[in-house]
Amino acid sequence: MGWIAASAEGIAARAERELEALVGVSSPSGDAPGAEEVFAIVQALLPARAAVERVPCSSPDHAPDLVARLAGTGARRLLLLGHVDTVVGHDEHRPLVREQDRLVGSGAVDMKGGDVLAVGILNALDAIPGDYEEVALLLVGDEEWRTAPFRHVDRFEGFDACLCFEAGQLTPSGDEAVVVRRKAAGTLHVRATGLSAHSGSAPDRGRNALLALAAAAQAVADAHAPDIDKDKGLLGVVHFRHVVLYPGMNIQEAIAVFESAEAESLAVVDSDGERRPIGILTEAHAMRRYVEESEQRRREAIGEI
Repeated sequence: MGWIAASAEGIAARAERELEALVGVSSPSGDAPGAEEVFAIVQALLPARAAVERVPCSSPDHAPDLVARLAGTGARRLLLLGHVDTVVGHDEHRPLVREQDRLVGSGAVDMKGGDVLAVGILNALDAIPGDYEEVALLLVGDEEWRTAPFRHVDRFEGFDACLCFEAGQLTPSGDEAVVVRRKAAGTLHVRATGLSAHSGSAPDRGRNALLALAAAAQAVADAHAPDIDKDKGLLGVVHFRHVVLYPGMNIQEAIAVFESAEAESLAVVDSDGERRPIGILTEAHAMRRYVEESEQRRREAIGEI
């Protein structure tokens, strides 16, 4: 039996017990005590000669991240990357249970199962220091909801490879596969401004800010729809690609384009033929400017100004 097969057997033999310990701790993203408890369990599972360091987390007010390093006498450096935070709150936390051939629990897939595998690989590599210069394990506590730029890039610059064992997938034929591209998460701040209008004489001129927010939420959801053509990139989710505004348009012409397209906002592009985006105009702003200019003309006509 080769080293890989023997190491895999050893990792598998310990995996369920170790996963049960990690999943047994509720560690929602941002919860420092939960992260500290998980880190303590991980440290107990590390090789005895691993050098452990606690480094500041990318997000403020979080538990420090954990770095464990194994020094070797060979060449090449490898980084094992994982996170201990979950998207499950304390009230909904579920310990690990076996359901037929599956182990189910809060964070078991995302990604404490991957953390167990990373720790297992670190222990396996401990026995062959001649095959590497350094192996490092980085576990963070803010992957699910990071509020600041990732601060560990420079720390591991120059490493030869990085492995992250977060949930794979099956191919259409049922074979195991590795996910090599994932969508990210972030915080999107949307400000919606309504537009008042007379409900009797001009109801279609009004705009409801709550409905605008709902439309924005749907647009974000569309960007993550499973049927989006990934090969088209942003073009797969862009609306009104061929309906644009130009700097030379007056406000009435712009409003006419909005009404024809039934759009809430449109891109303003250069009129030199290359159609480079130079800004965005919302219908609400256009309508507000139209009303302001109309009122100014009215006052000028009657001699008020």
